[in-house]
Amino acid sequence: MFKRHEFNPYRVYVFNISIKMRFVWLITLILAIIVAVSGDSCPSGFKKDGSLCTANRPIHGECPPKSRLDIGINKCVYVARG
Repeated sequence: MFKRHEFNPYRVYVFNISIKMRFVWLITLILAIIVAVSGDSCPSGFKKDGSLCTANRPIHGECPPKSRLDIGINKCVYVARG
């Protein structure tokens, strides 16, 4: 097929793809870590209470938007789906 002293352009091309793919996987991993860390925080007006994002229950009125009243803990709990 190819002799050892001949230049094989396909081999160089495959090597370049592998370097690009390694870089893409590194960026994907870093972005996944950033998303996982940022997804753990609560929106403004809510505080982390165990695994829930809660806000104090108003005496008269409604809970903040995208939250519901949890009678068991007597607080407004943030729900992402609204």
